[in-house]
Amino acid sequence: KLMVDHYADRIKIICTGSSALGIKMKFHDALVGRKLIFNLYPLNFKEFVIFKNNKELANSLPASPFNKTDDPTRYFSDEYLRYFIEFMIFGGYPRVVLENNIEKKEKFLGEIVSAYIYKDIRSLFKIGDISKFNNLTRILASQTGALLNNSQIAKTVGVSRETVANYISILENSFLIYMVPPYSKSVHVEVRKANKVYWFDTGIRNYIIGDLSYSTSRSDFGLLLENVVFSGLIKRKKEKEHLYFWRTKDKTEVDLIYQVGEKVMPVEVKCLVRPHRGLINFMKRYNVTKGYVAHLGEFEKGKISSIPAFWLA
Repeated sequence: KLMVDHYADRIKIICTGSSALGIKMKFHDALVGRKLIFNLYPLNFKEFVIFKNNKELANSLPASPFNKTDDPTRYFSDEYLRYFIEFMIFGGYPRVVLENNIEKKEKFLGEIVSAYIYKDIRSLFKIGDISKFNNLTRILASQTGALLNNSQIAKTVGVSRETVANYISILENSFLIYMVPPYSKSVHVEVRKANKVYWFDTGIRNYIIGDLSYSTSRSDFGLLLENVVFSGLIKRKKEKEHLYFWRTKDKTEVDLIYQVGEKVMPVEVKCLVRPHRGLINFMKRYNVTKGYVAHLGEFEKGKISSIPAFWLA
């Protein structure tokens, strides 16, 4: 505070990582009007491709994927998919991306988890029982994209619901997870309370659950695809834009609702294009004229357009 008040014309202080988190938590009031906060997320997919030294491929990715009428990436689809699968498995932390050796990628992810999650976060937030906190972290990683039941999680971990809520808040404030609320305008037919959890970086998530298998046949591949689409839109969205999911009490659902002002864009995330009953039901109920399916295939324009998932990641 003293440095900023008296030497701001000569000295600039830049705090990153856990240092920035510590200042945010401990000195929030003292620095009101004296700081600017920039959220620096792990790389998105376009940045990932740039880090792979392929700017030409990166520049073909559309800046506004919801407004495209053609597919600028169709001639390089195999190259994109090869990069995209690596991105889904190992995530977007720069040091991990730049390393080509698989074993070293795993080692760097382990160092991030050990140094940041298991050490810095524990000390900053004064977590007493770190084993229970770590257990909850593993549960959240295994329940990516699922409706969270805090009561059940509390019972499994052996803590109170309040402690579960506190631990989840810590992980959110640490930019490790993102809680997605339900889109709801009807208390009688739509889910209104339960949130879904997604990870800012799938490499961290995969390391925590102990599965960095580099394969499209892994059982959670569909969830990883859903997660990277969500995390890509989280990194992309502006302050007054919102992300939701939609689910009725009879389990009709849409994976992702992207709201920009009054405009609502429903998106289903699929490995393959399949019948999308939930998408059609949502569009009819809310008089939405355009829907999307994000998948591993090519672009196809229509009332429900199919778009490559890596456009959004």
